[in-house]
Amino acid sequence: MESSGLQVKYVERIFEILDYLADGTSIATVMGISRHFGRPQSSTSQILLTLVELGMIWRDPTRRTYHLSPRAALIGTFGQPAILRDGRVVRLVDRLVSLVGFPVAIVARNGINAQIVHWRPNQYMSQSTKGLRAGIQCRLCDATAGKLLLRAVSQPCREELVHQISSASDDSLLRAEGVAGPRIEISLEAKGQNDAMGFGSTAMMTGRVIPGHSPDHPFVVGFVHDSQEIPGEAYLVQLIDVAIDELVHEAEPVAYDEEGSEPEGYLQQRAS
Repeated sequence: MESSGLQVKYVERIFEILDYLADGTSIATVMGISRHFGRPQSSTSQILLTLVELGMIWRDPTRRTYHLSPRAALIGTFGQPAILRDGRVVRLVDRLVSLVGFPVAIVARNGINAQIVHWRPNQYMSQSTKGLRAGIQCRLCDATAGKLLLRAVSQPCREELVHQISSASDDSLLRAEGVAGPRIEISLEAKGQNDAMGFGSTAMMTGRVIPGHSPDHPFVVGFVHDSQEIPGEAYLVQLIDVAIDELVHEAEPVAYDEEGSEPEGYLQQRAS
């Protein structure tokens, strides 16, 4: 049992390092990574060496720094919805980061939890955002993005999730927070929400569901900020809406059939 627990910890540390490298804002060295996570350089170096051998990361022999490889970037890409597969969500985050100095987060559902699947630091990093990073989770009902995710899934899925959350928690605030019962139905059409970020943070989040997701696995994008920093929820939601209209609603790339051929009539349309 002890050996099994160590193996699980080892896997967790691998993904922590991959998330750290995915941030892209720091020069990643063995010393920097080990200091960031408060772990020995020896075990950190061993994990990095394994990832290099697997082709998941690259090592710059001159600077002794580490970077994610294309293999790591492309794993799972082709099984995702089109807006993830063709890079529109990445461009959406880039656009939002350029508009306001707040960090930007993408949050998805992992069972009955909300999980930060992408975290983009920015100019205005406050004490309240300390500790937020990709990979961390909290109950759907305990985060702004989690409530938006609950409202976005199908009714049968939502009812099952609420039942599971209720069974797993003694928190009687589920209904008071508008997660269960009729109050959810009233809020289904809300485009954005400004409320507690969750994930053990005192920060706030203003976000909305990204269209084009699979029916029961939506994801939310939003700005993360202190309550006193917010210029107005309506303003931030408008920025997100405009960015989504510009990028997520772009025409999808031409679809090829299973044999790799262009769709019928495409060559004629292109020639014209």
